[in-house]
Amino acid sequence: MMGKYLLLWIMVLSVPACSVFSGRAGVNGYEVVSQPKANQDTATALDIVLIYRKELLAQLPDNAPQWFLNRAVIEGKFDTQMDVVSIEIPPGDLIPRTKLKGKQKKAKAVLLYANYLNVAAQQPINVSAFTIPQIVLQPDKIQVIETGTSLFRRLFKK
Repeated sequence: MMGKYLLLWIMVLSVPACSVFSGRAGVNGYEVVSQPKANQDTATALDIVLIYRKELLAQLPDNAPQWFLNRAVIEGKFDTQMDVVSIEIPPGDLIPRTKLKGKQKKAKAVLLYANYLNVAAQQPINVSAFTIPQIVLQPDKIQVIETGTSLFRRLFKK
């Protein structure tokens, strides 16, 4: 009986570490919820930036206005080191759970840039630690919630 619990704890502790040891971000997909009146009732451009070399993080802009202003140049310069998923979503809309495909699953880091009107919401958001982040666009800020199924729930699912 004790061996069974020990094995379970080893599994619980080792699976989340897999992405840590591999150097891969844990992101497998995403979902976007744009609340009514999101971004002060304005459509939001959202870029999900999948980075394949962590060194690139230090070279990316530290705010969304600079990202969107220089995105074409950045993508051209680092085209093999990153991919960008660009979304535009109006207030009150939803983008259902979307899985990452192919090379995207091998990203070392994942950042979000949103063209928010509120300056406080213009910083990039690193969602690398999430499995399936739900990106909630609110009137003046962005919230990110984990929606992926935890290992604990999968093990004890009835």
